[in-house]
Amino acid sequence: MDFKGQVAVEYMILFFISIIIITTISMPLAIDEVDQIGDIKKTMEVKMFLSNIADNVDVIYNNNDNIKVISIKSPGNITVSYRNTTNRHYIYSYVTLSNGSRKRVDVEVPCHVSFMNNPSYTYTRLYSNRNYYSSEIKCIDDENSSGCNVNIYFK
Repeated sequence: MDFKGQVAVEYMILFFISIIIITTISMPLAIDEVDQIGDIKKTMEVKMFLSNIADNVDVIYNNNDNIKVISIKSPGNITVSYRNTTNRHYIYSYVTLSNGSRKRVDVEVPCHVSFMNNPSYTYTRLYSNRNYYSSEIKCIDDENSSGCNVNIYFK
């Protein structure tokens, strides 16, 4: 083999070694970043969904309106729940991340929230990418508390 052929072989070997390095080191890092971006996207979709509901609950509670009808789209198969912690009210849901762990997404609301026209229901299950047209957010009276509690009926 002459000198030019030897240089060409050395460049080919160098090229293949660099391809191996790129695929074994750089590609897994890029894939991890894509998974993290997907997790952020799912979390923000659920956060926006809950914020939309919380904004409408706030309107009902603060304006003493009896009922508000909204149309809303579920960001996925989620369970929307209510909890009360140290006199602060929250609606929340869990998001399953790409690594299998779960993250709770909370949004504060001004009052007690129940679901499906039953004051004792503190959670409801929503289905993936379904539009809930004519969903009702309404004030219900509760003899155990002062003011209005809000019920959310997805339909």
